[in-house]
Amino acid sequence: LGYGRHSFRVVHPEAVIENGYHGHVHNTFLSMAVQVGLPGFLLFCWVFYRILTVAFETWERTRDQYSGRLALALLLVTVGVIVRNLFDDMFVGTLVYLFWLLVGLLFSLKPRALAQAGQDGSASPAGSGGAPAALGRAK
Repeated sequence: LGYGRHSFRVVHPEAVIENGYHGHVHNTFLSMAVQVGLPGFLLFCWVFYRILTVAFETWERTRDQYSGRLALALLLVTVGVIVRNLFDDMFVGTLVYLFWLLVGLLFSLKPRALAQAGQDGSASPAGSGGAPAALGRAK
């Protein structure tokens, strides 16, 4: 298990400098691994994996252009959040509230996209705004 929240300065006191200290490691994933241990870190990574898969499935299956483009945007936002968290700890500020609000919106779109895909038996016909139309592929 991990060392607990905000444990970087306790675990690595050598990082303390004369004019202050580095309060965190500027990498959310490394920080989570130290704080919550391997089980918590794997769960944290699984949450991001699940967000990415739901965004991709929603984008691919929806027939509504608005929902498809919104799912694609949220997929890209999630990739951006992951990349940013490799170099900073975004989960300490207020920006994370907006991210989780958008994730909630994404998860509310998925049942609608699955219902639309189930009505006609196809994932996303060309010209519908989903993945095939956006990528120039035809089904």
